[in-house]
Amino acid sequence: MDTLVYSLIRITLMILIFRSVIKLMGGGGFATRSIKRSEPQSSTPSDTEEAEANEKKPEPPKMVEDEVTKKPIAEHKAYILVDDEGNRRYFADWDSRQLYIQSKST
Repeated sequence: MDTLVYSLIRITLMILIFRSVIKLMGGGGFATRSIKRSEPQSSTPSDTEEAEANEKKPEPPKMVEDEVTKKPIAEHKAYILVDDEGNRRYFADWDSRQLYIQSKST
C-alpha cells in the first residue's frame, strides 16, 4: 500500500514539474488558457484632449510659516498649536513649538 501512495506522489510531482517547465518556456502549444489580444485603439486628438481635461491634477500642498524660524513648511507636515484666541500656530518641528510655548508663558 505504501509503494502505491509513494508512486502516486512521485507521478504527481513529476507532472507538476513538467507543467512548470512548460509554462516557464512560454507555454508552447500546451497552454491551457488562451490569451485574447485586444486590438489597439486609435485615439483621435480630441479624445486625448478630453482625457487630459478630465484628469484631476494634484493640488500643491498649502504652505504655512513657522512661528519661530519663519521658514515656509507644508501644512500637512507642520505641528499645529491653537492659542487662547483660537488662532492656529504652525511649527516645523517640536522644539520650535516648545520654544514658542515657553516664550508665551513667561
